[in-house]
Amino acid sequence: MSAGLRLASHLGYLSVDEPLFRDSVGSLDPVAHIEFAARIGFQGVLYPWVASRPEEEVVRVAAALEKHEHNFDSGGIAGKQTWQPTTGETISVNEALMQALHIYGTPGLVFLDEHNEVKVFAGMPDPGQLRTILGKR
Repeated sequence: MSAGLRLASHLGYLSVDEPLFRDSVGSLDPVAHIEFAARIGFQGVLYPWVASRPEEEVVRVAAALEKHEHNFDSGGIAGKQTWQPTTGETISVNEALMQALHIYGTPGLVFLDEHNEVKVFAGMPDPGQLRTILGKR
């Protein structure tokens, strides 16, 4: 079975406990989901919770991604081969900004609160936090 398109899979949107392939994989283990995504032909994965996960899990996820990058011809996850000249500069500027704002993963939200003060929220907000971030509509 193959997705047949150059797509990237999301490993969980609402929470780390609700990964995309939960029923197909039969596990909450993100490494199992990376392996499943690669096996069915996805070209990449997005795992927004990795920055908040235990170090042991981060190491395992990184190893799984590296493994599939090196095995791309058999369904692994390919790394970027070439960059536009300004891409490295843009990434460096964005990385510096994120570090200055103490955002170490995605999503990272920067917004004005009800007093017009800049606020930063790192991570996926729950519905109550999202209402605070978006303000009254």
